[in-house]
Amino acid sequence: MTGGGGPADEDLPVFDAIEPVPAHVHTGRPRANAPRLGPGRGAGVAAAILVLLVVGIAAGSASLVPDIQGSTNPSTTDANSPRPSGSDGDEVCRPPRQGQFPAVTMGVQGSRQRVSGVFGFGSGYGQQSQEPGWQIPSPDRGLVAAPGDDLELGASFDVCFRHLVVDYARTRIAPEAGGIVLQNPLPLFNATIAPSSGRVLLDGLPDGDWIVRVTAHFETLETVADDVVTVTYFRILAGKGPFLTPVPTVAPAPTLLISPAVPCGTLLPTANVGVSLFVADAAPIAGAVDRETTPPEVHARSGDLVRIIVDGEACAVRWNIELFNVETGDTTTVDVISNPADDPAYAAQNRWTIPVVGNRILTATLRFPGGLEIVRTWRVTVDPFTAPALYLVGSDGRRFQASAGCGLSVRLSNGYEAGDDCGSIGYAPGPEALMVRAYRVIHLDLPGWQIISWGASCGRVTTVDTEQFESPDGCGLGGGASDDASPLVDPPAFVLPPGDTVVQIGIGAIDGAGNQFNLTYYAHVIAR
Repeated sequence: MTGGGGPADEDLPVFDAIEPVPAHVHTGRPRANAPRLGPGRGAGVAAAILVLLVVGIAAGSASLVPDIQGSTNPSTTDANSPRPSGSDGDEVCRPPRQGQFPAVTMGVQGSRQRVSGVFGFGSGYGQQSQEPGWQIPSPDRGLVAAPGDDLELGASFDVCFRHLVVDYARTRIAPEAGGIVLQNPLPLFNATIAPSSGRVLLDGLPDGDWIVRVTAHFETLETVADDVVTVTYFRILAGKGPFLTPVPTVAPAPTLLISPAVPCGTLLPTANVGVSLFVADAAPIAGAVDRETTPPEVHARSGDLVRIIVDGEACAVRWNIELFNVETGDTTTVDVISNPADDPAYAAQNRWTIPVVGNRILTATLRFPGGLEIVRTWRVTVDPFTAPALYLVGSDGRRFQASAGCGLSVRLSNGYEAGDDCGSIGYAPGPEALMVRAYRVIHLDLPGWQIISWGASCGRVTTVDTEQFESPDGCGLGGGASDDASPLVDPPAFVLPPGDTVVQIGIGAIDGAGNQFNLTYYAHVIAR
């Protein structure tokens, strides 16, 4: 322990609950008659241990960042009341970007130095991190202040605070507990900031070594269903102390929010680290090194496993993976993790599975320990399953391509299955027709596929609301199916009596890769 003796626990400042600020009051501070800072009155500040946290388990590293430009100091404000310190009504508040939790900073009013807090929790846009409980930042990242100095909170990305809850607790050494512990926390501030502001002033703290917890609700768009909220911890070294020095101990292993798919590689990545796209069992394809370079073309089938893998299994500690729809111009976020402290003990990943449909530009922005950030892109096209061409072959060798109707169902070798539901047969006959001799054999040919089931009939197409096939005379032309999805021994064939007819042919087939489909075809045939 360093420094002189501090105030006794009964000297801790106590702040009464602060009422929400009316929307028309710009300064955002409590009403003029709100209680001010005063000595404690024995309000439950016994030295009961709340949380045993060892210095050193806090995520992140010490960081000093310059004050965001544009903030001004208020000229007429109550020095002992929390209040915005921004402009007089024209401050621009940007909504937090999806997947990014704004960093909260703290400094002494009038100083351009700011310390970054230890990120403890974040929620918003449908994602939520794990709440690790109270964190105790190490003294080397503490904010040094004189007793009573006003403290200024700021937020990154030009976002604004909408509501703030601030608590503080004194630290003390507990040899019996093996480290630094916190005494009962006290409320410092709990109020709505009206109007929202990116800079808010708080009353200072007396001599001592303090942990301050800031729960920030940020201003978002009205269309956002849930609040964007963060919890950040700061260490304030006020006055002469006493300030606590770390106690050597073994810190418990932190719990990962995101665990890597495979163990992280040991080699530290460089700016040219390879990131490859794997499609099914095909060879990997390296991504283009930025957004401006033409990305490589990658083709996949529906249901193919598409994965991004970092060479050497190096683990990113934050990432943003997006799909840009080439046709509509829309961007979809596939996976995003904000890890403000770049702490691999909080989130780490080296493989991502990508659900792709249609024609998309895939962009992966990956940040690695040490601040290295890279961008890799690919153009990924999922080739749709197209109905194979079915031919009717007359006895004279003349070939006629049948028309694929509606109701295609597929089962691909990668496990993907899909089917169409149709209210119509999806076929209307035209003047084109296959001319054959009556009662002469007509064969079916499906190049590249083996037919495992078939059935045919002749009739006509009628239209009321939609096209439908009718076989009023029960013109069955035959059919067959194998018991084990193997190719038929006898090739499908049929004959027609004289007449102008539409032939309906149901086909089930399999290819050499194990892909299967079922579909009904139609053909206009004239037999004479």
